[in-house]
Amino acid sequence: MLKPITVFALLTAAAQAAAATGWTKTSDKGIELHQIAADHVQVTIVCDPNGVWEPAEFHMTIKVGGAAIPAGKASISSGEATADLQVYDGGNIVKTDTWPELMAVFQSNEEKHLAYGNQAVNFVIPAFTADCLPK
Repeated sequence: MLKPITVFALLTAAAQAAAATGWTKTSDKGIELHQIAADHVQVTIVCDPNGVWEPAEFHMTIKVGGAAIPAGKASISSGEATADLQVYDGGNIVKTDTWPELMAVFQSNEEKHLAYGNQAVNFVIPAFTADCLPK
């Protein structure tokens, strides 16, 4: 019989391995939901690339250590790409004028740097390759 610590270690390793494999995608009524978790950061991107909804739905949530980043100003960068953000309750980032810059950050293969409040975190995730820009 496996000890609880061994089971926890196996589940943790499996979760980390699954996260490292890339983004998951689900679709519902024309809206695409893309998710990834790695390096203690969870990102969810909601896209409406074909404008199924009026107005089109584009938003993102970012969690660090399982908790949504707090409402307020934030910035995220990767390589040469940088986006300044307004974060709303629940860590929600709604499509704004900086959405193309935000998508450029996530399309980069380089390490991401997120700064919010008086905190900053670096994380590495695979590039986001889905079409998530308004048409």
